[in-house]
Amino acid sequence: MKITHKSGHKPKVAHRRTERFELRITKAERTAFEEAATLSGIELSAWVRERLRLASRKELEKLSKPIPFLEEPATTPDDDIRTGRTKTFSSVDEMLKSLKKAF
Repeated sequence: MKITHKSGHKPKVAHRRTERFELRITKAERTAFEEAATLSGIELSAWVRERLRLASRKELEKLSKPIPFLEEPATTPDDDIRTGRTKTFSSVDEMLKSLKKAF
């Protein structure tokens, strides 16, 4: 499933993603992740990335550790991918509320 703007163009990404992350998972996990991403209306890679960002931010904040990717705007899949806009959140709780509201 490809996400595009209403104009038909792919949304621009504020920061170029150059790193790759490989993860071994079971077939059942992949099926569940793909279904969840489809139901959310976003591509699997975006769905996984957003969930990993959220989990890592929550863990690091709990321990008062710096969060390296906060130099980039924290976004919800809805804001970043569907509309090309980004939304910055001041806390994990605020981001969680936005994600729950979006889905």
